[in-house]
Amino acid sequence: MTLKQRAKNLTYVAGLAASISVSSLFVAPKANALTFFTQTTSFSNQVTELAGTPVLTLDKYNPQPGEIVTDVKFTITATLSSSGTVTNTAANPQTFTVRVEPTFFDLTPGANAPAALQTYSPLASYTEIGRTRYTNLAPNTPTQFGPFTINNNASPMIVTFSQPIDIAGFLGTGTFSFEPFTEIFTGVSGGGGNVATNITTLASASITVEYNGTSNPPTVPFEFSSNVAIGSFVGIMFGLSWWKRKCHIQKTKS
Repeated sequence: MTLKQRAKNLTYVAGLAASISVSSLFVAPKANALTFFTQTTSFSNQVTELAGTPVLTLDKYNPQPGEIVTDVKFTITATLSSSGTVTNTAANPQTFTVRVEPTFFDLTPGANAPAALQTYSPLASYTEIGRTRYTNLAPNTPTQFGPFTINNNASPMIVTFSQPIDIAGFLGTGTFSFEPFTEIFTGVSGGGGNVATNITTLASASITVEYNGTSNPPTVPFEFSSNVAIGSFVGIMFGLSWWKRKCHIQKTKS
């Protein structure tokens, strides 16, 4: 084999080894669907009426390099419960019905909430909490009412914001909040109107926010790890072996 041929083969092997080594150092990652951050805030068994407290506070999310938030998802559950006693204060037995229902129950976005929440009412109108019909209830004897409970735990309210202009308001640093408000109606129908009620209504609520999206960081060189070193070594040894075998074959032919 001529010196020129040997140099050509050596150049080829070096190029092969170099390409293997360099390709081992770079990776073009694929975008993956991820949940970047989840947070829950709640309150339990607060006596109504609620007038803006307790405040439910959540954090905004500050995306890391390569992260793209594609939606902000809220999951809301809420519970109302009522129990107590009813007393016929008339001189004679009475037949009447007592019912308790919310005329208003909502989580109102605070003044610091993103624009997407300003016209958002997360809780649907709640129906009657409970009712009891008392037949010929004797005078001056407290009688149990409830307990009654209504909630949406089995089918929580889920709201997702996916428009970029809406998502932008939830990103960065800082917090935003929701404030609970309730109005509870207790009514008596039938009888002579001489009925005393001692009924307590409690409210609970929970809000979970999820920041979902994709992560697709730019192609960057990895640190020179043992795996990269082994890959480079194998590539070089393969190239040298191929060059040696080719030289032997050409020498035999000559």
